[in-house]
Amino acid sequence: MSGDFAWKFQVRVTNFLSILSLLNVHRLKTQINSVIGGRSILGIFLASDKTPLTVGMGNREMHPLLISIANIKASVRMKASSHAFALVGYLPIPKFPDDYSADLKAALIGRLFHFCIKKITRKLQAAMVNPVKMSDGDGHICSVVTPLVSHIADWPEQRMISCVAASASPISLAKATEFGDSTQHPRRTRTSTLQLIESLCAVHHPWAQLDSFIRASKKIDLLGVHQPYWRDWGVAAGANPALVGPFTLDPDWGAANPSLFLTPDALHAWHKFFFNHVIKWIMNIIGVKELDYHLSIQQHHIGTRSWPNGISKLKQLTGREHRELEKIIIAAAGDALPDTAMEPICSLLDFIFQAQNLVFYDETVTALRHDLAVFHHFKDNIGSAGGCRGNRGPIGHWNIPKIKLMHSVADSVVLLGAPHQWTSDVMERCHITHVKVPYRSSNCRDFERQCVRYLDHAEK
Repeated sequence: MSGDFAWKFQVRVTNFLSILSLLNVHRLKTQINSVIGGRSILGIFLASDKTPLTVGMGNREMHPLLISIANIKASVRMKASSHAFALVGYLPIPKFPDDYSADLKAALIGRLFHFCIKKITRKLQAAMVNPVKMSDGDGHICSVVTPLVSHIADWPEQRMISCVAASASPISLAKATEFGDSTQHPRRTRTSTLQLIESLCAVHHPWAQLDSFIRASKKIDLLGVHQPYWRDWGVAAGANPALVGPFTLDPDWGAANPSLFLTPDALHAWHKFFFNHVIKWIMNIIGVKELDYHLSIQQHHIGTRSWPNGISKLKQLTGREHRELEKIIIAAAGDALPDTAMEPICSLLDFIFQAQNLVFYDETVTALRHDLAVFHHFKDNIGSAGGCRGNRGPIGHWNIPKIKLMHSVADSVVLLGAPHQWTSDVMERCHITHVKVPYRSSNCRDFERQCVRYLDHAEK
């Protein structure tokens, strides 16, 4: 686990003990040091995403929850053959009658989601407050705390995890109408979210007055979930005063904070964004047939994918194909694009490539912020060239959620390290090995139990 998270976690405790020494509070220092001294940090990764089981018929889905640890080297953890992610449960996918409103369905689904994850991770949350004894690879016994470092999820699931409505960002305080702003909005802290939930519960009972609770939640951009699974995950939320002490000046530090553990996902936030938006802008400007022609006549190079039939008829691409297309799109469409529209598209691609670095320096982080600023400065040129068009005509705004998520990448790099370790590419592979293969080995009836039994046998 890289970045400032682990460093600040240790320095904050050390500074607190040093202050006690200066104040000559030796007895209190001894008591606290006996509780928090010599702890090992075992960062927890969670990953969840729905995946379809059937194609074209059946309408069957599963929602796996995967877990890994931050102490595994990123280059090892991100290889599917390393089996660094383990399945801890299949989350339920509830169905509701048609007369239920969309807001009611979203709130109930969110409550069930948080209840299940809280039940699954209850021992990990308890270990954050009261460290547990574990043996390391060398056989040494360590006293371990388990902070939640990352929860990898796509945009809809990030909103559900952060307990916010569709009209707000799960990372910042930006609303849907502000997703295209060039300014970075303040982070949505756990304290502010929990305080809003507590104020709602004081006026409306979350179950006895369910409809009024959900309506009031929507007015303040909340989903209607009253017990997030991350509420008690962290030292600041624990009952042990010795552990709470070092973090009283910053109640959010050390506790599970959605604006921090919802890390950038390269596959969904950048590569699929590129295909769904940037490619569409280029098609609108130069024409679909023209782009297909430019791609089809590209000279073949060993190690680079060719597109002899273009891309207009492709419905879905793999992450690898997204990356291959990003490499050649400027060369393929450059002559046909106006220079004014080329500037923001190039800066956006520069941002995507810079964000995939394995090693970051201060200059790299500055370059990330600069590329994003250049895109926002020239982005209106894309609309002027005819790139921003939908089925109903020109689109006069830039309220794209994934553009707003890009503002948090630089801060996430400083705090938690290179974003490539948070990509959901490995999770997509786990969908095959942990969900689809077991499902196809079952008789498709009561398949959840059979999938669990299949994995039990496979792991033994």
